[in-house]
Amino acid sequence: MSRNRVLQWGCMSRNWWLYDAKYQCPFRSAEKLCMYLEGRHKPLYHPLSDVGDHVVVINTQHIAMVDDMWRKHHFELDTRPKDHIMFKRRPLEDVVKEQEKLNPQKSAKKK
Repeated sequence: MSRNRVLQWGCMSRNWWLYDAKYQCPFRSAEKLCMYLEGRHKPLYHPLSDVGDHVVVINTQHIAMVDDMWRKHHFELDTRPKDHIMFKRRPLEDVVKEQEKLNPQKSAKKK
C-alpha cells in the first residue's frame, strides 16, 4: 500500500531534465521538449492539470539547421501576455470616427 503511494508521489512531482541541444534540429527538439514541459510523458497527464517538468537546455548556440534555414527562418520572441492590447497613437480620433459611423446624420450637419 505505501509503495503505491510513493510511486504516485514520484509521478506527480516535478522533475528536472537536462537537454543537450548541440547539433540538434530546433524544430524536432521543440516537439520533444514540449512533451516534458506539459507533462505528457506521465501516466497521470490531463490537459487541464499542471504536471509538467522543468527542462534546462544547454549548448543552444550549436543547434543545427538544414541548408540555409538560418537566412530564411525568422525567430521572434514576444513576452507580452496574449491578451495585451496595443495602445494606438491617437485614440481620440478613432473614437470620433466610430461615432461618425454610428451617427452619420450628426456628422453631416457638422460639415
